[in-house]
Amino acid sequence: MKPDPGASYQPLLEVTRAGLTESVHFGALAVVDSRGRLVAAQGDASLVAFPRSSLKPLQAVPFIQAGGQEAFGLSQAETALICASHAGTDVHVENLRRFHDKVGLEEQDLGCGIHLPYHQATAQEMARRGEETSPFRHNCSGKHTGMLAYARLGGWPLETYLEPDHPVQQRILSAFAEM
Repeated sequence: MKPDPGASYQPLLEVTRAGLTESVHFGALAVVDSRGRLVAAQGDASLVAFPRSSLKPLQAVPFIQAGGQEAFGLSQAETALICASHAGTDVHVENLRRFHDKVGLEEQDLGCGIHLPYHQATAQEMARRGEETSPFRHNCSGKHTGMLAYARLGGWPLETYLEPDHPVQQRILSAFAEM
């Protein structure tokens, strides 16, 4: 099926509290059998979407299953950084620094790039202080730190952790296929 660029998207779910609409969620759901045949749908089942950050918890599964959280003594806050985007606040950076210290990583090991924090107050405070942004402020740096930690745990090279044939990426791909 090809996506319909002119499709109108209807709400799938409306959450109410005390009789007031709190949030409205748009999207599409598709259920397929083991052969990929559509068996149920709500919304436009042919919709093509990029899952982006919603996959972060699934990308963390191989590391967690391999005992990475225990091996490095990660806190819940440090583990949460692997599973979600963050806003680049000072608290997020402090947790990332602790995480890196536990694993023996350097900030320059991160292959996620650099951007300003999404948290406006933090970005404004950094500008006031004259502070440059860094990879730790990137919303995906927790996921990348988790991948690097998994590479460290497995004894695999850190420099190529983003390459499709790297053991970290292969194990994430296998976990997706299994799910």
